[in-house]
Amino acid sequence: MIEELKQPAIDFFLYSYFGIIEEDNEDVMIQKCAERAYLDLCRTLEYEEKGSHESFRDAVCGVVQEQVHVLLDSNINNFDEKHKSACKKIQETADKWKEKLYYGQAQKWLNMTMKYMWLLGAWDYKFKPLQSVVHIPVDRFIMQAVAELGIKLPDKEGGLSSYSKAKPWSKWGEQDYENFRKQIEGKIGDSPYEWEGPAWIKVAKERKEKA
Repeated sequence: MIEELKQPAIDFFLYSYFGIIEEDNEDVMIQKCAERAYLDLCRTLEYEEKGSHESFRDAVCGVVQEQVHVLLDSNINNFDEKHKSACKKIQETADKWKEKLYYGQAQKWLNMTMKYMWLLGAWDYKFKPLQSVVHIPVDRFIMQAVAELGIKLPDKEGGLSSYSKAKPWSKWGEQDYENFRKQIEGKIGDSPYEWEGPAWIKVAKERKEKA
Protein backbone atom coordinates (compact mmCIF):
# COMPACT_ATOMS: atom_id res chain seq x y z
CA MET A 1 0.00 0.00 0.00
CA ILE A 2 2.74 2.47 0.97
CA GLU A 3 4.50 1.92 -2.36
CA GLU A 4 1.36 3.10 -4.13
CA LEU A 5 1.27 6.56 -2.53
CA LYS A 6 0.38 9.23 -5.07
CA GLN A 7 2.86 11.97 -5.87
CA PRO A 8 0.48 14.68 -4.58
CA ALA A 9 0.52 12.96 -1.18
CA ILE A 10 4.32 12.91 -1.16
CA ASP A 11 4.46 16.56 -2.22
CA PHE A 12 2.00 17.50 0.53
CA PHE A 13 4.05 15.65 3.15
CA LEU A 14 7.32 17.26 2.02
CA TYR A 15 5.83 20.73 2.20
CA SER A 16 3.78 20.33 5.38
CA TYR A 17 6.60 18.64 7.34
CA PHE A 18 9.73 20.22 5.87
CA GLY A 19 8.52 23.18 3.82
CA ILE A 20 10.22 21.60 0.80
CA ILE A 21 8.94 22.43 -2.68
CA GLU A 22 9.94 21.07 -6.08
CA GLU A 23 12.05 24.13 -6.93
CA ASP A 24 14.33 23.76 -3.90
CA ASN A 25 17.96 22.89 -4.60
CA GLU A 26 20.05 20.61 -2.38
CA ASP A 27 21.38 23.37 -0.14
CA VAL A 28 17.91 24.73 0.53
CA MET A 29 16.69 21.22 1.30
CA ILE A 30 19.52 20.72 3.81
CA GLN A 31 18.63 24.03 5.43
CA LYS A 32 15.02 22.94 5.78
CA CYS A 33 16.07 19.57 7.21
CA ALA A 34 18.20 21.42 9.80
CA GLU A 35 15.29 23.72 10.67
CA ARG A 36 12.99 20.73 11.08
CA ALA A 37 15.61 19.00 13.26
CA TYR A 38 15.64 22.07 15.51
CA LEU A 39 11.97 21.40 16.30
CA ASP A 40 12.94 17.94 17.55
CA LEU A 41 15.09 19.38 20.33
CA CYS A 42 13.97 22.97 20.94
CA ARG A 43 11.70 21.96 23.83
CA THR A 44 14.85 20.91 25.73
CA LEU A 45 16.53 24.32 25.33
CA GLU A 46 16.59 26.88 28.12
CA TYR A 47 16.98 30.25 26.48
CA GLU A 48 18.87 32.85 28.48
CA GLU A 49 17.82 35.76 26.29
CA LYS A 50 14.18 36.21 25.33
CA GLY A 51 13.47 36.95 21.70
CA SER A 52 16.72 35.37 20.48
CA HIS A 53 15.19 32.07 19.38
CA GLU A 54 14.99 32.68 15.62
CA SER A 55 18.42 34.28 15.30
CA PHE A 56 19.97 31.50 17.39
CA ARG A 57 18.25 28.81 15.33
CA ASP A 58 19.36 30.36 12.03
CA ALA A 59 22.96 30.74 13.19
CA VAL A 60 23.25 27.14 14.36
CA CYS A 61 21.41 25.81 11.31
CA GLY A 62 24.07 27.47 9.17
CA VAL A 63 26.82 25.60 11.02
CA VAL A 64 24.86 22.33 10.85
CA GLN A 65 24.62 22.76 7.07
CA GLU A 66 28.37 23.33 6.78
CA GLN A 67 29.19 20.31 8.92
CA VAL A 68 26.79 18.06 7.03
CA HIS A 69 28.82 18.69 3.88
CA VAL A 70 32.02 17.88 5.79
CA LEU A 71 30.55 14.61 7.05
CA LEU A 72 29.20 13.55 3.67
CA ASP A 73 32.65 14.13 2.19
CA SER A 74 34.34 12.02 4.88
CA ASN A 75 34.96 8.27 4.87
CA ILE A 76 34.37 5.34 7.22
CA ASN A 77 37.80 5.83 8.81
CA ASN A 78 37.46 9.47 9.82
CA PHE A 79 33.67 9.90 10.13
CA ASP A 80 33.57 9.59 13.92
CA GLU A 81 36.28 12.20 14.49
CA LYS A 82 34.67 14.61 12.04
CA HIS A 83 31.31 14.02 13.72
CA LYS A 84 32.83 14.88 17.10
CA SER A 85 34.35 18.04 15.63
CA ALA A 86 30.98 18.96 14.09
CA CYS A 87 29.15 18.65 17.41
CA LYS A 88 31.75 20.83 19.12
CA LYS A 89 31.44 23.51 16.45
CA ILE A 90 27.68 23.50 16.93
CA GLN A 91 28.22 23.98 20.65
CA GLU A 92 30.75 26.77 20.04
CA THR A 93 28.22 28.61 17.90
CA ALA A 94 25.65 28.34 20.67
CA ASP A 95 28.24 29.73 23.11
CA LYS A 96 28.65 32.80 20.92
CA TRP A 97 24.96 33.41 21.38
CA LYS A 98 25.39 32.89 25.12
CA GLU A 99 23.11 29.86 24.99
CA LYS A 100 23.90 26.57 26.71
CA LEU A 101 23.80 23.67 24.27
CA TYR A 102 24.73 20.26 25.65
CA TYR A 103 26.57 17.75 23.49
CA GLY A 104 23.44 15.60 23.57
CA GLN A 105 21.43 18.42 22.05
CA ALA A 106 24.11 19.10 19.44
CA GLN A 107 24.12 15.45 18.34
CA LYS A 108 20.34 15.48 18.08
CA TRP A 109 20.37 18.56 15.85
CA LEU A 110 23.10 17.18 13.61
CA ASN A 111 21.96 13.56 13.55
CA MET A 112 18.31 14.38 12.89
CA THR A 113 19.29 16.66 10.03
CA MET A 114 21.27 13.86 8.42
CA LYS A 115 18.56 11.29 9.15
CA TYR A 116 15.99 13.48 7.40
CA MET A 117 18.34 13.89 4.44
CA TRP A 118 18.76 10.13 4.25
CA LEU A 119 15.00 9.64 4.33
CA LEU A 120 14.50 12.11 1.49
CA GLY A 121 16.89 10.08 -0.65
CA ALA A 122 18.43 12.97 -2.59
CA TRP A 123 21.91 12.21 -1.23
CA ASP A 124 21.94 8.41 -1.50
CA TYR A 125 25.18 8.48 -3.47
CA LYS A 126 26.82 10.23 -0.52
CA PHE A 127 25.25 8.14 2.23
CA LYS A 128 25.89 4.72 0.68
CA PRO A 129 29.67 4.61 1.45
CA LEU A 130 28.91 5.78 5.01
CA GLN A 131 25.88 3.62 5.78
CA SER A 132 27.74 1.51 8.35
CA VAL A 133 29.15 4.46 10.34
CA VAL A 134 26.39 7.09 10.41
CA HIS A 135 25.20 8.05 13.90
CA ILE A 136 21.62 7.49 14.95
CA PRO A 137 19.78 10.41 16.60
CA VAL A 138 19.53 9.68 20.32
CA ASP A 139 16.29 10.43 22.16
CA ARG A 140 14.33 8.72 24.94
CA PHE A 141 12.69 6.27 22.50
CA ILE A 142 16.05 5.12 21.15
CA MET A 143 17.44 4.95 24.69
CA GLN A 144 14.62 2.58 25.59
CA ALA A 145 15.13 0.56 22.42
CA VAL A 146 18.83 -0.04 23.05
CA ALA A 147 18.17 -0.75 26.74
CA GLU A 148 15.90 -3.57 25.62
CA LEU A 149 18.95 -5.01 23.86
CA GLY A 150 20.77 -5.10 27.20
CA ILE A 151 22.85 -1.99 26.50
CA LYS A 152 23.69 0.26 29.46
CA LEU A 153 23.11 4.02 29.29
CA PRO A 154 24.98 7.06 30.67
CA ASP A 155 23.81 7.98 34.16
CA LYS A 156 24.09 11.08 36.33
CA GLU A 157 27.14 9.68 38.15
CA GLY A 158 29.21 9.42 35.00
CA GLY A 159 28.82 5.67 34.68
CA LEU A 160 26.50 3.34 32.79
CA SER A 161 23.17 2.16 34.19
CA SER A 162 19.76 0.83 33.28
CA TYR A 163 17.19 2.89 31.40
CA SER A 164 15.36 3.86 34.59
CA LYS A 165 18.52 5.46 36.01
CA ALA A 166 19.78 7.02 32.79
CA LYS A 167 20.58 10.69 32.36
CA PRO A 168 18.29 12.53 29.87
CA TRP A 169 19.89 12.60 26.42
CA SER A 170 19.52 16.40 26.34
CA LYS A 171 21.95 16.67 29.28
CA TRP A 172 24.60 14.33 27.89
CA GLY A 173 28.16 15.53 27.63
CA GLU A 174 30.69 14.44 25.02
CA GLN A 175 31.90 11.48 27.10
CA ASP A 176 28.33 10.32 27.76
CA TYR A 177 27.70 10.23 24.03
CA GLU A 178 30.96 8.46 23.30
CA ASN A 179 30.25 5.84 25.97
CA PHE A 180 26.83 5.25 24.46
CA ARG A 181 28.19 5.05 20.92
CA LYS A 182 30.80 2.47 21.92
CA GLN A 183 28.11 0.44 23.69
CA ILE A 184 25.98 0.09 20.56
CA GLU A 185 28.80 -0.62 18.10
CA GLY A 186 28.20 -3.98 16.48
CA LYS A 187 24.86 -4.46 18.26
CA ILE A 188 22.43 -2.71 15.91
CA GLY A 189 23.46 -4.20 12.59
CA ASP A 190 25.54 -2.96 9.68
CA SER A 191 23.23 -0.04 8.83
CA PRO A 192 22.33 2.10 11.88
CA TYR A 193 19.59 4.02 10.05
CA GLU A 194 17.92 0.80 8.91
CA TRP A 195 17.81 -0.34 12.55
CA GLU A 196 16.81 2.98 14.08
CA GLY A 197 13.57 3.57 12.16
CA PRO A 198 11.75 0.34 13.09
CA ALA A 199 13.18 0.45 16.63
CA TRP A 200 11.86 3.97 17.19
CA ILE A 201 8.44 3.10 15.78
CA LYS A 202 8.19 -0.02 17.97
CA VAL A 203 8.81 1.97 21.16
CA ALA A 204 6.46 4.75 20.03
CA LYS A 205 3.66 2.21 19.46
CA GLU A 206 4.26 0.58 22.84
CA ARG A 207 4.09 3.94 24.61
CA LYS A 208 0.93 4.90 22.79
CA GLU A 209 -0.78 1.64 23.76
CA LYS A 210 0.12 2.19 27.41
CA ALA A 211 -1.01 5.83 27.44
